[in-house]
Amino acid sequence: MKRKIKIIIFVVSTTLLILGGFFLIYNYFNLSKPRYVNYTEDSKIDYKVIYKDNNFFDEKELPQNNKYIASLIDKIKTDFNYNISFLNKKINYNYKYKIIATVSVLDNEDKEKIFENNETIYESDFKPASNHTSINKSINVDYNKYNDLINSFKNTYSLKDAESKLTVSMYVNVKSSSNSNIENLNKNAVISFSMPLTTRTTGISLSSDLTKNKDRKLIVKSSVDYTYLLIIGVIVIIIAIIDAVIAIVYYMKTRTIKNIYDRDIKRLLNNYEGYIQKINSKYEIGASQVIKVESFNDMLEIRDTLKTPILMLENEAKDGTFFIIPAANGIIYAYALRIADIIARKEGMDAPDYDLNNIDQKLPKKYTLEFIDKQIEETRSLKVLDYENTIMGTKDKDADLYEQLDKTITMKPIKLNTKKSSSKKKATKNNKTNKTAKTKKKDTRKNKMRNS
Repeated sequence: MKRKIKIIIFVVSTTLLILGGFFLIYNYFNLSKPRYVNYTEDSKIDYKVIYKDNNFFDEKELPQNNKYIASLIDKIKTDFNYNISFLNKKINYNYKYKIIATVSVLDNEDKEKIFENNETIYESDFKPASNHTSINKSINVDYNKYNDLINSFKNTYSLKDAESKLTVSMYVNVKSSSNSNIENLNKNAVISFSMPLTTRTTGISLSSDLTKNKDRKLIVKSSVDYTYLLIIGVIVIIIAIIDAVIAIVYYMKTRTIKNIYDRDIKRLLNNYEGYIQKINSKYEIGASQVIKVESFNDMLEIRDTLKTPILMLENEAKDGTFFIIPAANGIIYAYALRIADIIARKEGMDAPDYDLNNIDQKLPKKYTLEFIDKQIEETRSLKVLDYENTIMGTKDKDADLYEQLDKTITMKPIKLNTKKSSSKKKATKNNKTNKTAKTKKKDTRKNKMRNS
């Protein structure tokens, strides 16, 4: 697989991993945050006063909102109604209600409570419900029972001037069920009516804490734990970072001299496109004096001074680009960016000279990509052969051989062997020394033979 395709795969995979990781983290926070559910509730009381048999009133049931003769009241027929509805989400909850009759005696001056008695008329058990609940309960309140109780109390303690009243209330308790995800559903609703006792005439006043409540809100927590999305998202982003680091290392270690050359040319064109003009034909130098500039920044300063564009031409081999600025006084300023210059800089050699009249000139073999590529291929062949011969039976011994091979071929520039190595020099020197010693031994033997 080509290097460019690998780099594209690295970039695409890293991008997808980062997007996927942030998507998972976003969903974690989005799904885990509390939501609000809207609900409405309302209540009302309807009642009728039932009279005892008498000679004056033909109708026994009198409607509400009237004054009534206390001695004629037999009972009060009361209808309690309560409704609660959750609008945009299915909510599971439990509810119960009870009806309590309370009689009380108050001081006539400061309205402080002197006596109070509570009696539960009706109480239900908790019932499960979902989304909507409607409670309709009818009861008959025995007015005479409570009126006689207070009359007896006031007469016993001579409290005829004390104020007294009867209050009948329905309490509705709504709370979340065990499998519900509602955070704060635990409410009490109160619906009641009250009327004076121990008076000749009486009226009934109604009261409700929630006659009509619309657009109320409750916090609903998610019933699912989405922590796993956060964990997976963080892991995916960590993998993306590792993938990005691997991609950068791979890019840096596998780039060739040609890659560096192409990158430098592209960078110059991107940064200074407005200053550079490409020319396709050869530029005739003639008798002009050529002054070679060491850096492109110097060319930019000369261009700013002379107010002339920088001309760019590339040789046929596509391994050298030349930038020139012709001046009016017959001087040509030149800067060259060549593969040969990069090779020379990496190998610690002197850069070869160039001639603007012959930009397609052939350079010495050691400055060409072909020479370096050939050395890489030779190194690869030797290393792979060595690896194949040793890895079959000695895997533990040579486990890092392929990794060393990869570093040698792709991750480090190949050093050009332009001179004999020091080990060869030492071997040659040792051979000469040995030969000299042998010669001296032979001469000594000859001299001994002559003397004898």
